[in-house]
Amino acid sequence: MPTIDKRNVLHVGPPKHSGETGITPAMVESVRQRINDAGGTLTVWAVLHEDVYESKFGDGTYLHVHCRAEQRGLANDYAVRIDQAAAA
Repeated sequence: MPTIDKRNVLHVGPPKHSGETGITPAMVESVRQRINDAGGTLTVWAVLHEDVYESKFGDGTYLHVHCRAEQRGLANDYAVRIDQAAAA
């Protein structure tokens, strides 16, 4: 069974190490309120990058966000530019 990577979990509170930024409950509440004020839904488009590697779990595939956009058209434009850059 895979273990949870703590780097992928949002931690609210002060940073554990100096120089890191912390997320406060007030920040979380502010974002929640802005989403509610905008109709209660936040749509974010993400262009994913697939990376293949050998892991101890044997899955060999990792997806991470290469870029994000609030509009579908922008996300599509980013994806096209990324594909063109990779082909060059």
